[in-house]
Amino acid sequence: MDKILINRSDAIGDLILTLPMASWIKINFPNSKTAFIVRRGNRVVTELGEDISEVYEIDQKAGAGKSLIEFRKIFKDFVPDVYVDVGGNKWGSMAAYLFGPKIRYGLKHKLLPWLFLNQGVSQSRSLALMHESEYNLSLLNPLLPAYSHDKLPDVLHGFKSNKGKFQKDGRRILSKEFPELKESSRKIIIHPGMTGHSLNWSARNYARLGQLILEKYPDACIIFSYTPSDSEYIKVVKEQLSSTLNNPEDRLFFLDGSHVGLSDYIKILGSVDCYIGGSTGPTHIAGIMGTPYLSIFSPIKTQSAYRWRPLDIGQKHHVIYPDVVCGEERFCAERKCPYYDCMGKIEVKDVFEHYSLILGDRKVIQHSATNSSKES
Repeated sequence: MDKILINRSDAIGDLILTLPMASWIKINFPNSKTAFIVRRGNRVVTELGEDISEVYEIDQKAGAGKSLIEFRKIFKDFVPDVYVDVGGNKWGSMAAYLFGPKIRYGLKHKLLPWLFLNQGVSQSRSLALMHESEYNLSLLNPLLPAYSHDKLPDVLHGFKSNKGKFQKDGRRILSKEFPELKESSRKIIIHPGMTGHSLNWSARNYARLGQLILEKYPDACIIFSYTPSDSEYIKVVKEQLSSTLNNPEDRLFFLDGSHVGLSDYIKILGSVDCYIGGSTGPTHIAGIMGTPYLSIFSPIKTQSAYRWRPLDIGQKHHVIYPDVVCGEERFCAERKCPYYDCMGKIEVKDVFEHYSLILGDRKVIQHSATNSSKES
C-alpha cells in the first residue's frame, strides 16, 4: 500500500490522538505516504506529527453537496490506495465509495460508514477498555500487523522531537503579548474552559489554584488562556481573582487564544514550564508537545482519563480524577448519584500538591485526587 488517506476532520484533541496512526503506518510501510483530511483551521496541528505527507482541510459540518465536491477534489489530487475514516465530516465514507479507492477502512459507528466502508471495524468505545489513540491504531489491524499496547513506545518515539521544538518562538510571542512578563519567571498556563459534555473542575477552583501558586511560588507567573467559547469560565476566574489578589499586574495574565491564533498558541504551549487544564484540546497539545502538564478528568467511563488522557512523551505529568467508583457510562447522574458532586470534591490543595510534585524530581504518572498510589 503506497498511499493512505485518513479522515479526522473534527476537534483538535481527537486529531492529536489520531496522529500516531501515521507513525504506525510508517513503521510497517516505510515507503508509504499518509495524508490527513482535517477540520478547516486544524492544519497546523498535523505539524506535530512526523510522518504525514499531505494535509487537506474540509468543513466538518458542511452539507452533503459541498462535502462530496470537496472530498472528490481531495481523492483526485492524492489518489489514495486506501481510505480510513476515523471521524469528522460524516460524508467522507460515501465520497470514498463514489470517488475513492476500493479499500475503505474505518470506524463503523454510524449509518454512512456501515453502508460504505467495505473493511470497516466495529468498536465498543463506550466501554473505555483502552486509550482513544489505541482504538484508532486498532482500526488499522486489517491492513497492518495487529497493534498491541507494547508497540506504543515505538509509535510515540517520533513525537519526542516536539520537546523544545517551539520554545524560542513561544517565548518571543509571549514577550510580545505581555511585555511586562519577566523572562526569568516560571510560566504556567491554566486553561479552565471546555466545550462538550465532559465534566469539568469549576472555574472558581482553577482561579483558587492560580492564586495559591502565586502565593507559594514568588517566581511564578500565571497565564489563564481561553477562547471566546470559554467566556463564562474566564468571567468567573476574573471575578474570583479580583476579590482576592493584590497587585498581580506583573504576574497574572489572560491570553485569548483566538487573538494569537492556533499556530502561535501551540508555540506558546510548547514554551511554558507547566500547563494545567481539563479534558480539552489545549491539554492534548501540551501533552504531545512534551510540556509538563497537570490535567483533571471526569470519572465517567466515556470521559475518563483511561480513555482520554493526553499522550505523554516522557515529560513529568499528573492526571487527576475523583476517587470514586463511577457507574455511569456517558453522562453524570447528578443528584441521583451518591458521589455527586465528585468533581467539586477535588480539593485545590490536593491539585496544588500534584503541581508541586511536577516541579520536583519525582515523576508520577497517574493518581486519583485522594489516593496517592501509582496506577499502571
